[in-house]
Amino acid sequence: MASTRLFNGLVLLLFAGLAFSSLAQQPMQTRFRTTGQSMIVVPVMINGAGPIDFLLDTGCMSSIVDQKLAAELHLPLTGKAILETAQSETVTTVVHIDSVGMGEATVDGLDVMVADRSTNLRFKVRGVLGEDFLQHFDVLIDNRHHVIQLERGPGPLGNMLSGERLQLSSVGSGGEQLDPRRLVVVGKFEEMRNQEAKLQLDSGAPYLLLFSQVGKPDPGNQPATFSVTGVLKRSFFAYGRTLRLRLGKGFFSDITAVVPTETVAQLNVAGLLPTSVFRSIFISHSARYVILNPSGSEKAEKQLLAKSKTPVAKEDDSDVGDE
Repeated sequence: MASTRLFNGLVLLLFAGLAFSSLAQQPMQTRFRTTGQSMIVVPVMINGAGPIDFLLDTGCMSSIVDQKLAAELHLPLTGKAILETAQSETVTTVVHIDSVGMGEATVDGLDVMVADRSTNLRFKVRGVLGEDFLQHFDVLIDNRHHVIQLERGPGPLGNMLSGERLQLSSVGSGGEQLDPRRLVVVGKFEEMRNQEAKLQLDSGAPYLLLFSQVGKPDPGNQPATFSVTGVLKRSFFAYGRTLRLRLGKGFFSDITAVVPTETVAQLNVAGLLPTSVFRSIFISHSARYVILNPSGSEKAEKQLLAKSKTPVAKEDDSDVGDE
């Protein structure tokens, strides 16, 4: 009898522990707004100050704050670093932040880059929230409901989502080892004879940007070009093409790609793939895979939306006309 009671007690403690763990692991969520070409703007807290509008950028390895904000918050300098984009490289200063928060998700002790006068940010945001913050969580970006969910993975959010799991690549187009924070998937374009193309998932990219030309245009029928301006207000000329892309078992037709007419930094990948292409995307930093357009989350989305108390980034699209 005593052993039975002991066994039942252990079972109750086990289930109580599992229930508490499940409750503690409920996903943290933040509402966002979009600006420009589906760029994600989120409310961020810096050392307890805010909320402040930041651009969410899965393609940026280090978060960025603008120079005025760094001065206003008296962020201490820690050194210098190279800020690399497809357009250029710039030496900039680095400052230390004690605490960075988005909704209930918080990361302590980040060294971030400063956007000075030569690297002004667009869309009237005060900074960029990059992978140095996001890598600490598994992330669901829901472009339909404008909600981001984060959890310290692996957790229940990843378990309840279904769909093909695409493993993230650790090597670049030339076989070089990539920064482990980079989110690179392998796709195939029909227009490239279905050769493998390494594509970086980039929520800060307004278009599918290919670093090399997909078949050079006919010299007698040159396409119209236009100026493409990045987050840091640097531009290059490009032309548009409609492409067909296969990612795992998924096929995406009529995707508009931007192809530069000039040489840009290729960043060891074939191009940048915007996360806005998908209805939603789940990024597992803990297990290094992504699910494109995952299913099984509709009920959870409704429940989380109903109890959302997180602020929404302020509406201000006055700087989107030059995209």
